[in-house]
Amino acid sequence: MRLLAQGGYGAVVLARQLELDRQVVIKLLHGQQLEPDDVARFVGEAKMTASLMHPNIVVLLDHDIEDGVPWIAYEFLPGADLRARVDAGPMEP
Repeated sequence: MRLLAQGGYGAVVLARQLELDRQVVIKLLHGQQLEPDDVARFVGEAKMTASLMHPNIVVLLDHDIEDGVPWIAYEFLPGADLRARVDAGPMEP
């Protein structure tokens, strides 16, 4: 649907999961110049996130590697991003 963020190693996009008609967030690594360690670290992130269950931790929905591009699908949580929250100043305890 649209690009949410982009960095040196990958991008985060807002997408629609067609089968369930819901918005999701896809994090993907850029396919060019990926080292095996990069992919292993990314898959490790997916495994670690999937093992965590807490109301304040985003839910991992799926992950895979397609055409050499690793991706992770997360639940979409509407609201301000972390940068906006940090820029807004200190939070109350």
